[in-house]
Amino acid sequence: DIGSGSGVIVIALLDHFSGATAVAVEPNPVAAALTRENARRCGVDGRLEVVEATVQEWAREHAELATFDLVVSNPPYIPSGE
Repeated sequence: DIGSGSGVIVIALLDHFSGATAVAVEPNPVAAALTRENARRCGVDGRLEVVEATVQEWAREHAELATFDLVVSNPPYIPSGE
């Protein structure tokens, strides 16, 4: 989950797909902590790795080593004028 925010998307997917594992990449430390807490509360924290980094930082170090079946993202909405 790229830019996981509170983790709602990745946690919902982990809840639905009980055999899945996931990585949540979130640059904001407060949001990353919230993702961790929400995953714990929902009982999926053992299957979720939360990485506090931008997607570019994470990809430089890990993308070559990992394979994924699905990549999800719900980026912030930015007005077209910006």
